[in-house]
Amino acid sequence: MIDDVKIIVCGGHGGDGLASFSRRKFIPLGGPDGGDGGDGGDVVFFGDSNIDDLSSFKSGRVLAARDGDNGGKWQKHGKSGDALVVRMPLGTTIFSENEWGDKQLLADLITQGQEVVVARGGRGGFGNIHFATAVDRAPVKALEGIAGEEKQLFLEFKLMSDICIVGAPNSGKSTLLSAITHATPEVRDYAFTTRQPAKGVIFGRKKDVTVVEIPGLIKDAHKGKGLGNKFLCHIERAFILIYLLDGSSPDIRGDYQMLKEEMSLYGLDLSRKSAVVVVNKTDLSEVAECISEIERKVNCLEMPMFFVSAACGDGMEPLVSSLLVEMEAREQQVIKAGASSAQKAIFYPSPKRKRVK
Repeated sequence: MIDDVKIIVCGGHGGDGLASFSRRKFIPLGGPDGGDGGDGGDVVFFGDSNIDDLSSFKSGRVLAARDGDNGGKWQKHGKSGDALVVRMPLGTTIFSENEWGDKQLLADLITQGQEVVVARGGRGGFGNIHFATAVDRAPVKALEGIAGEEKQLFLEFKLMSDICIVGAPNSGKSTLLSAITHATPEVRDYAFTTRQPAKGVIFGRKKDVTVVEIPGLIKDAHKGKGLGNKFLCHIERAFILIYLLDGSSPDIRGDYQMLKEEMSLYGLDLSRKSAVVVVNKTDLSEVAECISEIERKVNCLEMPMFFVSAACGDGMEPLVSSLLVEMEAREQQVIKAGASSAQKAIFYPSPKRKRVK
């Protein structure tokens, strides 16, 4: 999966205006008739849920819209250049980047069909018909088209998800994802089986819920150990986090603290996200016999804890029900927030129009 790329976008060049004069039969001294140049096309990014990532830009690309055509005789306006529409995956954040590497946020594509103009085309030049006056009835002046915008963009892709599963290698993340969403990620009995984020869907009563699992985290992942921590960017859009712990681990409390520490060092503001702790592998006798001891060791009083066996499907129903209830509550909060903001709309008086005598 390609998470970030740099590309160059160029709006189309405006067409040149034409300086010409009418030479038609039976119309002596026909005067100027040069047409205007067409406008250059824009570069437009279009949010599309059918695109998975930024892999189509991995080698770096220059995206240029079509130039406008030049103006013609007989006051013919040049054809405007077609816009270049580029389909982008939902969750793409667009930054403009200057020569010193400073970034400025342009847009965030998060909804299907959202369009953003990232480089505008140049305007076409005026033909000489615009410069005829009572003093100069035969102007030879025409304007060249204006160049389109050229920008270097930095694109960053973060998965759009409702729930994200984080855990250490071999804790059973892929198995849990397949158990609650019926997705089919690769499941093996060795560490770092998941090397790319995987996605599944829980079909809820009112709304479908998207679940993502990211590759396993180990201690010092923020220093580049294991697969590193770059995949944590895909957690930022999630509403609920699942801390998945291996119940058979000799240091389950240490695993829990490690996950929280690595996410904190990455810079995520976890205080705004709901979270649950899920202890896996209760099908093992040594785990089933020590549930109360595990609860005491982990000591996560601030969030719910569930004991499951992802491989056997035990404990899935209460976990999924709790997640769906939490997501529905989140939806209600969003709706209420939208309603309250709508009640605070500010209206300004319209400017007075001058009376025509």
